[in-house]
Amino acid sequence: GFDTENPELAGKIRFPDAKQAGRNYPDSHGCHVAGIIAAKHNGIGIAGICDNSELVCVDWYPAELQLWISDLAIFFGLSAVVEAGAKVVNFSLGSSGSKNGNSTGLFERLVTPRAYSYIMSSLLAKGYDFVAVQSAGNGDSNGNAVDAKHNGSFCTINEDNVFTGSNNVSAQEILDRIIIVGSVDNNGDGTYTQSWFSNVGTTIDISAPGKSVYSC
Repeated sequence: GFDTENPELAGKIRFPDAKQAGRNYPDSHGCHVAGIIAAKHNGIGIAGICDNSELVCVDWYPAELQLWISDLAIFFGLSAVVEAGAKVVNFSLGSSGSKNGNSTGLFERLVTPRAYSYIMSSLLAKGYDFVAVQSAGNGDSNGNAVDAKHNGSFCTINEDNVFTGSNNVSAQEILDRIIIVGSVDNNGDGTYTQSWFSNVGTTIDISAPGKSVYSC
C-alpha cells in the first residue's frame, strides 16, 4: 500500500481504477519502494531515481479486515497496471521467505511459470510494451540465501517452462522482458559485495544496492 499524501509522493500516485484505489492501505514497504523510484527532488527527504515519473499502483497485500488472495492480486495486478499505462512494473516481493531451503511446491513449478508467462504473452499480443522487474528474494525462512528460482512469480519462468499459448509472441520476447534483481552492499569505496541475505543463481540478471537504503 501507498501513502498518497506523503510530501515526497503526493500527486505522483494513481491507481488503475476506483476499486484499486479503495483497496489501498498505506504500508511502510510500499512507500519505501515508491520513494526510491519517484520521490520528488524538492530539497527535503530523499530524491527518487526517476522523479519525473508517475506511479500506477496496486496494493497486493491485504491489511486488517481486508479479505482477498495476495497471489491473485499480484497476478491480475500486472494486467491492471500495464493496461493503465505502466511500462516498468516493479514486484518487490517473493515467496522464498516462506520456505525452508531450496524448495518449490508442485503448483509453483508447474502452474506459476506458465500462468505468468501466458499473461505477459497476452498483453504483448495486444500491443502493450513493458518489462516486469522482480526482486531475487531475501533468503528462506531461516534467512539463508537460496536459488532465486524458488522466489515465485516471474522468478520461476525459464526457457523450459515459458508458455505463450496461441498468441503470436515468441518465448524469447517474454524472457527478454523479465528482469530479476539481487541485492549488494555498498562498501563505500566504489566496490560492492553481494548482500548476505540476497538469493543467488543464474536466474538473476543484475544486482543493485539493497541495504541501508533510506526512503519514504
